Amino acid sequence: MIKSDPKVHVVGSIAYDDITTPVGSRSDLLAGSAVYFSLANSIYSKVSMIGTIGSDFNEKDLSLLNSRNIDTSKIEQINNGKTFRWKGNYLKNYEDPETIYTSLGVFEDFSPKVDSELSNSGFIFLANISPDIQLSISEKLKNKDRVVGLDSMNHWILEQKEKLMEVMKNIDIFFLNKGEALKLANKKTIEESAKYIIENGPKLCIIKDGKNG
Repeated sequence: MIKSDPKVHVVGSIAYDDITTPVGSRSDLLAGSAVYFSLANSIYSKVSMIGTIGSDFNEKDLSLLNSRNIDTSKIEQINNGKTFRWKGNYLKNYEDPETIYTSLGVFEDFSPKVDSELSNSGFIFLANISPDIQLSISEKLKNKDRVVGLDSMNHWILEQKEKLMEVMKNIDIFFLNKGEALKLANKKTIEESAKYIIENGPKLCIIKDGKNG
């Protein structure tokens, strides 16, 4: 039996967001799927964060992550590269933002290395990134007792559904919101959608309702 590291290893995006809501606007907000997960999970356990940033990434933000019991040693910084940036608004509702622009920067060529620590880990979270990357990582995991979580979004459901369905066969817990679940399963109810998702791989399906907490 492979002894697993108690840390949770998360692979995902690291970004800066410019956001407008009915109550105001903010720029250069630390964001990205790996960031959100790591900050939340660090309350409960150690986290190893795997992602890529540009030379414009603020040192204060890296210090913040390190201060929260997050291992940032596997974040790759690309010299002369730009960190992933997104601008959007939530003026209509808090579930479906309107995208103003997306600049992938160094994230466009993100190809995470699956080293022995990651492949033998007992706890992995594949945050909201391309199903191609998620599948590549999930197929290289060696620990048979591992627990793998997955997140995705409407863009991947629409553009790479077949690939996402392949990823689902390799994971244990799938996190998605109500709209995403209905779209992925092509069903009319949340109950039917959850049943469909579990029948296609994951042991658990957690359907989020973010706007209601």
